[in-house]
Amino acid sequence: MNIAISQSLAHATGLAAAVPTCGVVAALGGDGFIGAVAGGVRRGGAILIPLPGGRGNDLIRHLGWPRRPVSAAACVPGPRTLVSRRIDVGWVGDRAFLGVASVGLDAMTNDIANRTTAVRGRLVYGYAATRAIAYCRPGTFTVRLDDAPLREVRAWLIAIGNSSRYGGGLRICPTADLSDGWLDLVVIGPVPRVQFPWMFARIARGRHLKGGPHTHELARRIHVHAAPGSATYRGVFADGERIGTLPVSVTVESGALRVALPETPPPGDAAQRTMAARVLRAWGVSR
Repeated sequence: MNIAISQSLAHATGLAAAVPTCGVVAALGGDGFIGAVAGGVRRGGAILIPLPGGRGNDLIRHLGWPRRPVSAAACVPGPRTLVSRRIDVGWVGDRAFLGVASVGLDAMTNDIANRTTAVRGRLVYGYAATRAIAYCRPGTFTVRLDDAPLREVRAWLIAIGNSSRYGGGLRICPTADLSDGWLDLVVIGPVPRVQFPWMFARIARGRHLKGGPHTHELARRIHVHAAPGSATYRGVFADGERIGTLPVSVTVESGALRVALPETPPPGDAAQRTMAARVLRAWGVSR
């Protein structure tokens, strides 16, 4: 067994790519780090064991691993049986991601959260969202799904999900499946700011697509561009890491990555209700 401490995301990708097909790579870090390692494991052909070491650990939630590092590490090996599974890999250019790529309000929120030192842990996302809302404006975007014609959408944010969660548990793409070979495109339409507390509480429970100016579609290739003259934030984030600026093309590679998982189901409705309550409390709203 070899233990390596990476110096950067690119270094982590290179280390993982050097492990042969018969090897196993256990990666301890946040979603962005695990996504970078996944890109290397995809090239090298090993099996990936993702372990929680970030603030949100949204991929860990989706896959069903324990969210505490010590508890997760105890499963490798441990009394729980690990099972091998093939999952999809999302790509933004040559950058792999396993979670959610984001544009607009949520990308600005990620940017603020990554630069914040005053707030730590999962609370940083609520703090960052509050600041982002003060500065961000709904944007006009042009979107193309697969070979469909370009179309224009007006939105606060656009999320492209390989899996379902981001921001410390928000189920922005509630039906996203890591093994279905599709990307989930969720567009959050322009709603008044006064509705944000309830909107984010619904996102926490994955119920925001039931009514309202929000849409959900599936595609294997998605291209997003800021419309000329749009004042939207142009940074693009995936798994919490900045990966470029608009325009962006996102693709999915079906079943491209082997991962080892515990036989433990992901958090259910109780965890979603708790997250929704925390969102409302953060905004000073009682249910």
